[in-house]
Amino acid sequence: MTVVIKKYFLWYNIFERGEKMKYKKIRIRNYKAIKDLTIDFKNRSLIPLIGLNETGKSSILEAIFSFDKTNDEFNNGKHLEKDNIGNKYEVVQEDALITAIIEIKKDEVEDVFKEVLGTRNKKNKKIFEEIKEKEEIEISRNLISKGYNLDLD
Repeated sequence: MTVVIKKYFLWYNIFERGEKMKYKKIRIRNYKAIKDLTIDFKNRSLIPLIGLNETGKSSILEAIFSFDKTNDEFNNGKHLEKDNIGNKYEVVQEDALITAIIEIKKDEVEDVFKEVLGTRNKKNKKIFEEIKEKEEIEISRNLISKGYNLDLD
């Protein structure tokens, strides 16, 4: 099940309380010349980006930067303009998606979820019940719509 996060504060508050949260993977799809790239942070404290000029090193960093909504106004949002993020080598343009797999502590999910969405209505309660049993969550951002999805599968 995928849940559209209308209030981006759910993931934002998770990041704000980052002492318990840890990125496990970042997946970049259809961003500039990057068709599909996954960066696995497992057991790594440093990941060097090495390559020739114009091979996408900066695009990787911009895509990761674009995941966080709080960066949208940086540089007048140039990193999110449709003409700047589309894959220039594809005839049919697909939406640029940035996905993060995040390891999170159960007590943190509960605090954030209750604070932001509450558990009063049945839909939120069901989502909360699914999330609280997970050790990691998957959040995707569509850079065209600028919306977020929480994947519960």
